Amino acid sequence: MSDTTTDSSAGPRRRALWLAGAVLAVAAVAYLAVPPIARHYAQTLLADMLGREVSIERVLINPFRLSAEVGGLKVMEAGGEGEALAFESLRANFEIESIVRQGPVLHELMLVAPRLKLALGEDGGHNWADVAARIAASGGGGRAAGEGAALPFSIGNIRIRGGHITVEDRPRGLTHELADIALGVPFVSNLPVRIEVFVEPSLSATLNGDPLLLSARTKPFAESQETVVDVVLKAFDLAPWLAYLPGEQRFRLPSALLSTNLEVSFRQAPDAAPELTLRGPLQIDRLVLQDQRGAPVAAAAELELELADVQPLAGRWHFTRLRLAQPELDLVRLQSGGLNVLDLLPPEPPRTPKSAPAQAAQEAATAPGAEDGARAAAQALPGAAVGRPDFLLALARVRDGVIRFEDRSLATPFHTRIEAINLDVRDLATVSELPAGVRLDYVSDAGESFHHEAQLRLQPFELDGQLQFEALQLARYAPYLADVLPGAEVRAGRLGGSVQYRAARGAGGEPVFGFGAQALSLRDFALALKGSKDAAVKLPEVDVREASLDLAGRTLAVAGIDARGAAVSAVRQKNGEFDLMRLLAAAPGATRNGAAGGRTAKPAAPAWTVTVDKLALQAASLRIEDRTAAKPVLTTVNDIQFELDGFSTAKGHSSRIKLDSRLNRRGRVGISGALALAPLKADLRLNLRSVDLLPLQPYVLEQTNVAISRGSLSSQGRLTLRSGRRGQLLGAFRGDLGVADFASVDRLNATDFVRWRTLRVGGIDARLEPLSLAIERVALDDFHTRLILDENGRLNLREIGALRSEAQAGAVPSPASAEPEGGGAAQAAGAASTARSVELAPPAAPPPPVRIERIEIKRGNVAFSDRFIRPNYDANLTDLAGALVGLSTAEDTIARLDLSGKVDKAAPLSITGELNPFRQDAHLDILATVKDFELTGLSGYSGKYVGYGISRGKLSAELNYKIEDRRLTATNRIFLDQLTFGDKVDSPDAVNLPVQLAVALLKNGRGEIDLRLPVSGTLDDPEFSVFGLVVKMLFNLIGKAITSPFALLGAALGGGEELSFLELAPGSARPGEAQHDKLATLAQALIERPALRLDVIGRADPAVDRDGLRQTGLERAVRAQKLKALIARGEEVPSIEEIEIGAGEYPELLKKAYREADFKKPRNLIGLAKDLPPAEMEALIRADVAVGESELRALAQRRAQGVRDWLVEEGKVPGERIFVLEPRVEAAGEGGQVTFSLR
Repeated sequence: MSDTTTDSSAGPRRRALWLAGAVLAVAAVAYLAVPPIARHYAQTLLADMLGREVSIERVLINPFRLSAEVGGLKVMEAGGEGEALAFESLRANFEIESIVRQGPVLHELMLVAPRLKLALGEDGGHNWADVAARIAASGGGGRAAGEGAALPFSIGNIRIRGGHITVEDRPRGLTHELADIALGVPFVSNLPVRIEVFVEPSLSATLNGDPLLLSARTKPFAESQETVVDVVLKAFDLAPWLAYLPGEQRFRLPSALLSTNLEVSFRQAPDAAPELTLRGPLQIDRLVLQDQRGAPVAAAAELELELADVQPLAGRWHFTRLRLAQPELDLVRLQSGGLNVLDLLPPEPPRTPKSAPAQAAQEAATAPGAEDGARAAAQALPGAAVGRPDFLLALARVRDGVIRFEDRSLATPFHTRIEAINLDVRDLATVSELPAGVRLDYVSDAGESFHHEAQLRLQPFELDGQLQFEALQLARYAPYLADVLPGAEVRAGRLGGSVQYRAARGAGGEPVFGFGAQALSLRDFALALKGSKDAAVKLPEVDVREASLDLAGRTLAVAGIDARGAAVSAVRQKNGEFDLMRLLAAAPGATRNGAAGGRTAKPAAPAWTVTVDKLALQAASLRIEDRTAAKPVLTTVNDIQFELDGFSTAKGHSSRIKLDSRLNRRGRVGISGALALAPLKADLRLNLRSVDLLPLQPYVLEQTNVAISRGSLSSQGRLTLRSGRRGQLLGAFRGDLGVADFASVDRLNATDFVRWRTLRVGGIDARLEPLSLAIERVALDDFHTRLILDENGRLNLREIGALRSEAQAGAVPSPASAEPEGGGAAQAAGAASTARSVELAPPAAPPPPVRIERIEIKRGNVAFSDRFIRPNYDANLTDLAGALVGLSTAEDTIARLDLSGKVDKAAPLSITGELNPFRQDAHLDILATVKDFELTGLSGYSGKYVGYGISRGKLSAELNYKIEDRRLTATNRIFLDQLTFGDKVDSPDAVNLPVQLAVALLKNGRGEIDLRLPVSGTLDDPEFSVFGLVVKMLFNLIGKAITSPFALLGAALGGGEELSFLELAPGSARPGEAQHDKLATLAQALIERPALRLDVIGRADPAVDRDGLRQTGLERAVRAQKLKALIARGEEVPSIEEIEIGAGEYPELLKKAYREADFKKPRNLIGLAKDLPPAEMEALIRADVAVGESELRALAQRRAQGVRDWLVEEGKVPGERIFVLEPRVEAAGEGGQVTFSLR
């Protein structure tokens, strides 16, 4: 029984012993045999696989705990110079479940003090490149596709402790260290029972000394692949990592400390788009951003962004808040026009020419409808964001911000500092029923303050806000006006107000902007030209109410503008341009863009429409200095009160204006009425009062030698202006005009020139097109003018300049005829006329319609002084008064003239008649008379030009001028009473004419000379001159004292006969009844002119007087027969010349005379004298009369003696004044048988 018991107990014992032995054997093998072998083969396999020197200090295996540990592993660098990878220990604790799962199931996996060194080379490689290449060459040991399902595994308590990773970035010269690495992963398993259980790894370390904490929750083997990572950083320095951004970095980041507590979650269900979500705060402290040269660009003490629900793949961007504390921005506009912040961006890659398919694809993408198609295609892709981004920012806040701005693109750089920037934005979202609220405040270094309040909607985009600003210093922004106003400087000005603005997108996506201003105020604004001392434009106070600007509609509307104390100063330069034009001059190169070749010109944009409901200027002033004159002219307009109601540039719109101002010192200017700009149309009332004319003096001095000493202009009327269909300016003025207290000075002679008390022009109706002028009444009262002929013979009217071209009265007589005619007491015996043929110019265009109903003159005075004559001569036309009625350019009108006055307050002067100088035929019928004008005042003229002074005499004249059919006929009737010349004057200018003789011939017995001097000519003669005709006529008249004294005498007597000769019958010696009238006229002239002496010359013409003497002999023989008969009858016997023969008795007396004649007569058959017919008897008697030289000379003597006897006996002329000269036997011609000469 014991043996049995022993055997039975020995079996378990032996089995226990065998088991213990086996355990001991396994333990011995595991502890003693396997580790060295494993260590050896592990080193060998790793060295072969990595191609590096590998060393393992120890390998520990605990078969009872199913654990293994590898310690002191080192993988050396490729050259063996140092370790590349190492760790203190790697321990794995397996579960027995691994046998059941047929895959590793680890209860724990711990890595202690791992060390990894990664070195990046200059060539872009790294120190592990050879290992990677060796593994790749050996096939990588990976599982081939299709080898079956993944090996099941489950690993728990994964930990890494005391890890260290060193990265040497040799190209960048940087070294990064990830130290104190602590990684914990509770488990990782792909076993079905644990797929839906979250794996929650955690990582903590220091990266370059900055703490790094990561924690996660993940289901790596679940279908959802759901993962949540918590990223915690605190004061993580981002500056060293700037070098790893892709591309060339064009900025510096000296400081940027990142702190985060982000939750990053990822999920992707089968056949669904991936989901990536970020939540949590992100903060950057001590941010400093610089450009490549180290210049500051941006900085911030703190930037915080809290992510509420950010899903980039779904287009969802929800943020709880954005906070920016003490941000600073250095913004620079470069000379090229770009911004310095844009230079921080990486450069654009060079563009390569597109291939034809790519070009076609781009055109297709930009084709209509392509956008919708692209959106639909994008939505069909996995992970694509659907629709527009969903953005939400619950709160954004900026505090104590600063912006330093510099603009280097301007000719004068601009600098400013904007500080105390505070921004608040609430509920900014793309999907929201309510807009976001925006509030922004900031001030500038110049004390300018700005306050914004706005509402912002992102979808659709709408921004409505209000900006309130104060003390905006306009002078600081003058550099921005340099291109628009290149010649100007804004020297002062403060702008304040409230502006509303709106920005949105239109129906077609185009931007729409609108601006409005509830109130704007401008104070102490000053604009000056560059280099000038004083400002050209000053606006002390300007207020704008309710203004709105619509950029799309191109409209500007203003409810009201009030300006007080505005002042404008302008200078008109010598070239005629105003200096203020430089304010509007385009800047150089302003048209540079528009001049680019090959560009298609853009269609002209519609014109802007500007509307101002009310514009008011109070106490404004305008100063204009005109330097075009030799002496600058200063014109000032002060106390300007201007109102403009309902102004608009819209077509057809009309506005109302009202202006009242003071012009210079005393003048007032008023304008009121309606005004439209497009098209131009104005209906204005003008009221000018006492406008001083003295400032116009420099202009007058430039054109004339007259200086204005005083005068004022006044005018009231209505001015209308409008644009015609052809674009021409149409205008009209209706009203009155007056110039009062006007006086001017002749500068050449230092005397008064023209002055008057009042000049009124009433009822003016003037029009521009067609040009016309109508005036109801022109009244000139109490006027005085001075005409002076100076020492050089120049008339001041010609020398004043403006009148220099008129009154070119020539001394050359007109070739037209000048015929002296007798009239009154005597009549001229001859006439002189000259005809000239000229080529007439084509008729001139008709003058514009002009009509002046009445021109009145009262209390006029014209003073004339001749300083050319020695002694000087002075004369005055005084008390001039009269009217010219109905002056017009119309062909069918005639103006009536009635003017009266006195010469030297004594000789009455009168001018009456009718005229129309504008008619084609220049109709004129004027009668001018003057009476009892004292000639002694003209003694100087007489002595200079005649050679004798005037000691006595008066002049009366009646001048009648008529023009009909452009032909002038004039009668100048001159009456000289008691004209007596004084002593002879030795003058080189005196005419060499028998003036004394002419006066003696013209003067009657009462000492009077009464002449009619007719003038005629045609106005079409280019040399026609009324004065020239009169001068020629006077010289002809005096010249006749030599050439035709008897014609002159006849003109004085008005007889119209030629008294220089007497015609007698052939052979006759005594004047008959026919010659008695002429002799009586001659006797009367001689009696009335006792200074004249008469020479008488008898003449006989052999060709005529021989037969006359024979006829006289015949008549004498017949009278002798009757004389004998009378004696026989005892009757009283007269002289033989007085015997008259009757017709009945003549034949018988002829027969007796024939019978008694002693000459050979025809005989009959018985020898007696034959009876002949009377004609034959007369012929035989005449032939028997002997006529020789002595008979002819005796006839001539008897003729002269007979005329003398008649003048003495019948004409009662004293015989001592008549002289009979030697007779002449010669051909008489047309000179008569008795000729006279005066002396």
